Amino acid sequence: MFYKKNDGLVPLVSLDVRCKVVDFCGDVEVHQVYYNKNTTPVEALFKFEHYNAALTNFEVHMDGHVCKGICKEKNEALDTYDDSLASGKGAYLVEQDKKDGVFKVSIGNLPPQKECHLIWRYITELDVVEGNVRLVLPVTRNSLQKVNNISNSVSLALDVRMQTDILKLVSPSHQIEGKWKIDGKNATLGIKDSNWHHSYQGKEFVLLVQVQNSYEPINFIEEFSPECVETLQHNIFLEEDAKLKSIGPQVGSNFFSIAPFPTKQQNTIPPALVISLYPQIETSEDILSEIIFLVDQSGSMSGTRINQAKNALQLFLRSLPQHSLFNIIGFGSKFSSLFTSSQKLTESTLATATKHVSRMEANMGGTNILDPLKGILSEFKKRKQNDPVQYLQYPKQIFCLTDGEVTNTAEVLKFVKNNIGDARIFTFG
Repeated sequence: MFYKKNDGLVPLVSLDVRCKVVDFCGDVEVHQVYYNKNTTPVEALFKFEHYNAALTNFEVHMDGHVCKGICKEKNEALDTYDDSLASGKGAYLVEQDKKDGVFKVSIGNLPPQKECHLIWRYITELDVVEGNVRLVLPVTRNSLQKVNNISNSVSLALDVRMQTDILKLVSPSHQIEGKWKIDGKNATLGIKDSNWHHSYQGKEFVLLVQVQNSYEPINFIEEFSPECVETLQHNIFLEEDAKLKSIGPQVGSNFFSIAPFPTKQQNTIPPALVISLYPQIETSEDILSEIIFLVDQSGSMSGTRINQAKNALQLFLRSLPQHSLFNIIGFGSKFSSLFTSSQKLTESTLATATKHVSRMEANMGGTNILDPLKGILSEFKKRKQNDPVQYLQYPKQIFCLTDGEVTNTAEVLKFVKNNIGDARIFTFG
């Protein structure tokens, strides 16, 4: 959290993270305590950045009062916040940036020299990377600070439940050896150490759950609470003969869920069923490839087109063969690449690419696909001449995501035909 006026960080005095993982689903609750050391009320901003997360609850506890977030139409919510801010009352607003999915929490009239407790909860879908179930917890920019007589504390508690035996918990980002316990299909991880947080300031917490077989089909059933029934009846209006609502499968999702919703006369909801199908394709040897994702970010891709391209790209990234090289090049009137050269698929490069894709926009002007193709194929040719052995170890593939609104189609096709060499191009859109 930081002050809106000068971008200075509001002191963080306590951090508590609790997470429950059930197969490929993560339910995370974060409790943060900040302290306004100023002598006057201030307006502060907190950002929650996490790809593929849905916020389910937000609360502010301050000076003996508890404020719980409710959903409102955006303009109405902004007006309510501005009115509360102008009247000198506590004001709280949560909004999501449609461009990059970042949640922004504005806190107005934060009392001077008072604690502010933020409690937020979200659910997220977990990836499978090299056979491991992968959980990522977002970065906290603030470091713990000693304020007055308030003691610093940091705790992390994870409860992991799988349908196959858990072999090990591993973190490529943090030291967790000796802090976890495994009992068959269940595992727990508990950390309570403020120094542990200081050691990894600014790094995402990444947990890999090694299981007996992460590719087996799974399913689980969850019952709805009475409060959930009341909420659904209030917000969803179905005809009396409506029985089921199906959600998925969607691009970028491993889940297919079917949840029966109540009619106006029903007081209960039957359980929801989630089925996960994550096939493993057996190969006799490692597949080595260099894959270039060429993504159209021209103005004609605005709206649903760029969102569909981003969803497809997120799915492609998570389907890359192990040990692959990859890069992402966006183009319009000009073009630019994510990495200066293709990088190996690792936890770090996947996280960087995921964040990059979530922020992509259709803001690069016209549709000039010829120049980036010239750049890619000329680079391939140069590398083949310099080191043919290394070059041939990674077959070259270009995945082009575009709406196809190219004006010089004949020129592009002629160039590709004469210069494609041993590379292959696949188009989507």
